[in-house]
Formats: sequence, C-alpha cells, structure tokens
Amino acid sequence: MRWKGLIGFVILLAVGLGVSTFLLDGWLETRLERVAEAAVGARVEIDGFDFRLFDLSVRWDRLQAADKSSPMRNILETGRAELDLHAAALLRKRFIIDAATLADVRSGTPRETDGRLPERAQPEPSKPGLLDKVKGTLARKVDALPVMQFDAGALVDRLDVDSL
Repeated sequence: MRWKGLIGFVILLAVGLGVSTFLLDGWLETRLERVAEAAVGARVEIDGFDFRLFDLSVRWDRLQAADKSSPMRNILETGRAELDLHAAALLRKRFIIDAATLADVRSGTPRETDGRLPERAQPEPSKPGLLDKVKGTLARKVDALPVMQFDAGALVDRLDVDSL
C-alpha cells in the first residue's frame, strides 16, 4: 500500500476541512442575509452566525430585519437563537429540529443604521446589433406570408355545410 500517498491525502483533507470550517460561517451568513433581503426588501443583518457541521447546529447572537416602509425601524429583531437538527432524519430526506431556542424577539425597534438596500445600477440600453436587425426583418417577412394571413373565421362563414 502507498502510505505516503494516503498520508498526503489525509493531510490535504484535514487542511480542506479546517479552511472550510473557518470560511463556511461567513459564506453562509452572507448568503442567508442576501436571501432574506430579497424576501423582505430591506437590509437583514445576522451577527455572530455559527454553523457546526459535526453536530448539525445553527446559532446566531442577533438578527435584525429592517422595515421596508420605515428603514430606521426593525420589522423583526431577535437575540440569541439556536437550532439543533436531527442528523439521522436528513439521511431519510426529512428535516427535523431536535431543539430550538429563540430569545428576545422584538418588533418595531429602532435601528442604528439605515435599513434601505443600495440602489442597483440600471444597465444602459444597448443599441440593436446585427442579430437583432436580422431577427426583426425575418419576423416582418414571416408575418407578411399568405399562410400567416389565414383566417379560419372567414372560412367558416363561406363554408356551406348543407352542400357537403
């Protein structure tokens, strides 16, 4: 057996798991904030997010979701929260929360920063290119074909069913 290759693989795997453990929390926090912002329409901030892969638990210290109509107020604010998932149920494609703790849930609390989302830059309208011009010309020519001028209603009016 090639022990040197196996040891190298185990070291590489350990380094990969270590790096992903440190970077996974920040990445997940950012993704969750963006998804929640798209749903709420205002800024959502999660502080102290911690995801533990080995015991399948999620924790955060504070969650703030700004009110879209009043961006200096929170529509929802929570304190410390913990969710512990049942690992064996995930293997059976089920999502079971063994324990959930949600502390200090409040609504309408003032914010320290503005909760409006930054305006997205609108892309400049582009000039029609060669493909767009060809597409428009073809669409006009197809619409002008006699087959496209076929009117089934006029055919029914001219058809004498009794003479068939």
